[in-house]
Amino acid sequence: MNNIRSAKYHHLCRLFLLPFFLFTPSFSINLDGAILLSFKNSILNDPSSVLNNWNYFDATPCLWTGVTCASVASGFGVPDVFRVVSLALPNCNLLGTIPEDLGLIQYLRVLDLSNNSLNGTLPSLFFNNQELQVLSLAKNEISGVIPESFSGLNGLKFLNLSDNSLSGNVPQSLTSLKNLTVVSLRGNSFSGSVLSGIQSLEFLDLSSNLFNGSLPKDFGGENLSFLNLSSNRISGLLTQEFAAKIPPNATIDLSFNNLVGEIPDSVPLSDQKTEFFAGNTGLCGKQIKKTCAVSSDSQAIAAVSQIIDSTPLQNAPNNRLKPGTIAGIAVGSLAAFILLAVLLLCIYRKKKKATSNDHELGKDSDAIVLKESRNLPSWPCSNIEHQTEIQPEKLKVDKKSLVMVDGETQLELETLLKASAYVLGSSDASILYKAVLQNGTAFAVRRIGKHGLERFDEFENRLKAIAKLRHQNLVRIRGFHWGEEEKLIIYDYVSNGSLASTSHRGDGSSHYNLTFEARRNIARGVAKGLGYIHDRKHVHGNIKPSNILLTPDIDPRISDFGLHWLIHEHKYVPNIDPVEVVESTCTLYRAPESFENLKPNSKWDVYSFGILLLELLTGKVFSGRELDHELAVDSTIEDPERVLSMVDIAIRGDVAVHEESMLQWFRLGLSCASLIPQKRPSMKDAIQVLEKIPC
Repeated sequence: MNNIRSAKYHHLCRLFLLPFFLFTPSFSINLDGAILLSFKNSILNDPSSVLNNWNYFDATPCLWTGVTCASVASGFGVPDVFRVVSLALPNCNLLGTIPEDLGLIQYLRVLDLSNNSLNGTLPSLFFNNQELQVLSLAKNEISGVIPESFSGLNGLKFLNLSDNSLSGNVPQSLTSLKNLTVVSLRGNSFSGSVLSGIQSLEFLDLSSNLFNGSLPKDFGGENLSFLNLSSNRISGLLTQEFAAKIPPNATIDLSFNNLVGEIPDSVPLSDQKTEFFAGNTGLCGKQIKKTCAVSSDSQAIAAVSQIIDSTPLQNAPNNRLKPGTIAGIAVGSLAAFILLAVLLLCIYRKKKKATSNDHELGKDSDAIVLKESRNLPSWPCSNIEHQTEIQPEKLKVDKKSLVMVDGETQLELETLLKASAYVLGSSDASILYKAVLQNGTAFAVRRIGKHGLERFDEFENRLKAIAKLRHQNLVRIRGFHWGEEEKLIIYDYVSNGSLASTSHRGDGSSHYNLTFEARRNIARGVAKGLGYIHDRKHVHGNIKPSNILLTPDIDPRISDFGLHWLIHEHKYVPNIDPVEVVESTCTLYRAPESFENLKPNSKWDVYSFGILLLELLTGKVFSGRELDHELAVDSTIEDPERVLSMVDIAIRGDVAVHEESMLQWFRLGLSCASLIPQKRPSMKDAIQVLEKIPC
């Protein structure tokens, strides 16, 4: 009701203002132009200068960059005039928000602001524009929910809101739009049930969200040619009713959900590629070459039924069993089940005892690990990359499976087992070793105990997905070992420690023992590595100095990417108790909202990177309270003398040469570490700023 009142109010405003703008002198802009200028004023950064020719003194906006006009009937007895019908500014790196007034452009048919850095929420007035046919806001940082009512978008044909930070349910009213043929909502945080009653849509992409529940039996989809529901949390059976109306030649991607049961042998499900069902460990069927096994309960029932059916029915007139016979069968079946339970219990105890013995054999080496972990240096979050001085030991693992996932490294399990292993540290329910082979080659090997993914295929798929991400600023994964009691992940060994290592710290202080040039190269490298991760729709989630490893040339390598998801299965679990937030230094690198929302977001990494930037520049870790203070003092980022007073004493001598660069650095750090996620820039924007800092 409020939306209807709001729409009526804005319509009355247009009726009131339109004559005024139509009869204003030629030196002032018309109504459409005035609305577009409000959009320009909401843009904080225009690196490509695409809005430079948007000028108030133009008669119309029809010659402005990205604006298209057409002749429309104005009414009121006034001749036809040119009005704005399209605003298209994709791939312009615009940073800012979308003002509500943009929805007041009466004849707007196309709005394409995709692949920018726009944040804020969706203007509700867009959804009352009957002329709008194309709405594309993909690849931005827009958050919030989609308004419930789509009733005003009768002309909408193309809707693309993919790769944003939208959440909540997708309104069912979307399916009532008769002209809508293409919808892409990929890469957001939408939840709830999958839409049902699909009629006009030809293309529907809901992948990489948080949709749950089962697949609707009244899904519809008679006009679909492409359907992507992959990488969600959809569960239950994959039924024939779900795909009943989908055309035979349609593409259906259901990979990486929680679907179970046999895949129906019916068109179009029987004609899909095998990879479109991957990641659903409970699915079976000939489409994925996996036989559907009968469950143990079904087998037991079938066996009992067979025994009953094969029992001679002596002295049983009319094929009925005597009460004594029925009681005997029941008692016998119960005794058989009890005997089976006792047998399974004995086997379990025997296996548990054997496991305990194996654990006792490895107790000495584990004791050394724990002892050395307590002797790690006291720098903040420096819980890895500290080589101990103990004698090398041998890796003790179950001889099950060694898989190399990089396509290059050749390594046998026996060769790895003969390697000398040095404890580097412990972190997040795991232990890190330096493994030196007999030929001198070194790898970093992370040992994970009884944690995380319990199925080999899930662990392998996750590792292979991470291994595909190859960038010069990421530590590469070479392979893994799978055992019942533990798992090993094999990485490249980076020999120069991490930013948390004592070798990169000044004596007796928290300041870095690094030149300004080295710090700048580290910042650039980390930004590029994170930008690469974000471009591929991933989140690191644990950026801190101990996870920034350094080569002998002081080139950074981001480590432990994907480790949380390998240890904690499908959810992100903070490795620090939120109760310790106030007291723990490590939590200062964590975005405040990450302790409340378990859905990872790239803005988490941006926040951590901002804290890291400020630490590299000033030599100290900023707390949330200090950030509040610095952001509240507007003069801080404009006052070179104040920034100079905060610069690390080890590089203060470089200020005379790099004063402007340090000021830009400080501004970027504060912007990235904003306590409001929507105000943080993307890593792409951060890279652009850092690239402008001269050598």
